Amino acid sequence: MASAQEYVGRVPCPTNSSLMGYTNTTLLNSDIITDMQFIYNGGDMPEYFHYILCPQTTFKVASLAPGQEMEGDSPIIPGLSNSLFTCGEEGNSEDNCIIEGGDFHFYFPDFVIADQVYIAGLTFSGSKGASIYGDAHPSSHVVFIDCHWKFNTGTSTVYVHFTEDEGGRRELEEKTRPYDMDEMKQLMSKKAGALTTKKHSRDLQTFFKYSMSCVFVDSSFIKNDDIIATIFNLGGAIELIGTELTENNVAELSTFSVLGGGHAFIHEGTSFKNNFARLGPIYIDNVSFLHLSRDNSGESNKGSKCDGIFLEDSESLCFDKNEKCEGECCAFGDETCDLYTDDVPSSSPSQAPKSFPKPSPTPPSPSPPSGQVSQPSTQGSTSSSSSSVAMNTQANTESSGGSCTGYCLAFTALFGAVLVAILVIMFVIFRRTQAKRSMDASTASAGPSDFEDPPVVDKEIA
Repeated sequence: MASAQEYVGRVPCPTNSSLMGYTNTTLLNSDIITDMQFIYNGGDMPEYFHYILCPQTTFKVASLAPGQEMEGDSPIIPGLSNSLFTCGEEGNSEDNCIIEGGDFHFYFPDFVIADQVYIAGLTFSGSKGASIYGDAHPSSHVVFIDCHWKFNTGTSTVYVHFTEDEGGRRELEEKTRPYDMDEMKQLMSKKAGALTTKKHSRDLQTFFKYSMSCVFVDSSFIKNDDIIATIFNLGGAIELIGTELTENNVAELSTFSVLGGGHAFIHEGTSFKNNFARLGPIYIDNVSFLHLSRDNSGESNKGSKCDGIFLEDSESLCFDKNEKCEGECCAFGDETCDLYTDDVPSSSPSQAPKSFPKPSPTPPSPSPPSGQVSQPSTQGSTSSSSSSVAMNTQANTESSGGSCTGYCLAFTALFGAVLVAILVIMFVIFRRTQAKRSMDASTASAGPSDFEDPPVVDKEIA
C-alpha cells in the first residue's frame, strides 16, 4: 500500500507487540476513510485491504438509537471492496476478538459496494438492533468465516435488505467517494430507530428490490433473541455452510427467513437445533427460492407450521399473522424440495485459488471478474450453488420466450460475483483440512486424505 497513506488507528497489539492492529473501531473507520480517499484520489488499488483486530480484545460499541444513546465506539463500516477484517493476522475465533453491545456491529450503508469483503474469526454479542445490518448495494458480497453470534437481541441478528438512498448517490457505483462519519452517525441513528418501530409486514408487500449476498462458513448463531428472524433475508442471497443455529428464539417468522425474492442455499454440515420460532426453523415465502438443501440437519425445533423447511404456497401471506398461511413442509436434507439439478451444461474448467486471500506487500491492480466460475468435478456442495443458479436462470429464460431480462438478468449478474467468492471459501475449508492433516501426520496418527486434489470449476453463467 502506498506510503502516502497516514493511519491513525493501527497500534502494536497489547498481547503481541509485533502485530499491528486495532483496539478501537472508531479509529478503524477513520483508516477505512483514509483508504477510500487514497483510491478516490487515484491511488493504486491493492489486491486486498487488510484490517487486523487485535487478539484478546473486547470492542464496546455505542448505541445510537434515539432515546437509547450510550457511549462506545462506532460500528465497523466497510467502505471498499476487496477488504479483509480478521481477528489477529489469520482470522481465528480462538484469538477472542469480541464486538459487544450497540445497535449494529457491522453496518453496510446502501451507497457502498462492498464486493469481496471477508470477515473472519470475530465474535458478536449484545447487539440490540441488528448485529449485521446489510443494506449495501446489491452488487455487494460478504463472506463470514469462523464467526459467532450469541446473546444478541433486537429485530434480527443478521438483517439483509436494500433501500436505495433517496439522495441518489449512485456515483459510488463508478468511483468510491469517502463517506463522512458525522453523516454516517445520523444515518445509523435513523436506521436504528426505524428497526424498532417499522411495521415489517407492510413493507414486504411492496418490496421489489434486489439485495446483497452473504455466505456464512464454519459459523454459529447461539441463544439470540430476535423479533422477526435470527437471519432475515429480504431479496438477497444467503448461503449457510457448516453453520450451527442453536437455541435461538424468534417472535414473528422463522430462525432463517427468506422473503421478497430472496435466495437460500443450505449446505452440508449446517444444523438447526432447539430453536423456537412462530413458523419453525426455516421459512421461504412464495416469491423466494430454495436453491439447495443438502446434508443438513435439524432436531428439537419448535414452531406452529413446520419442524423443517417451510415453503409457503402461492395463496398465502404467512408474514402477516392475520392472513392465510399454508404450504409444504420439507425435511432437512430432502433434496427433492430444492431447485438444484446436476443436468446443467458446462464450459472448460479453470483452476481456482488455493488459499485465503492475503494483502500483497506491493499489490498490483486487481483484474476484473472474468464472468467464469467453476464447479467441482467431485461431489461438493459449493458446486451445487453454481448449478442451481444456472438452472434457475435457465428456467427464467425459457419462461420468457428465450430472453433473460429484469429479475433474471439482475440475479445473473449478482451471482457472477457471488460464485467467485464461494470458490475461495471452498479453498479456505480445504486449507484448514489440509493443515489439520499435516499436524496429524507429524504425530503419526493421520488417516487417509479425503481430498487428493483441489476442486476444479467449469460452469459459466450467461
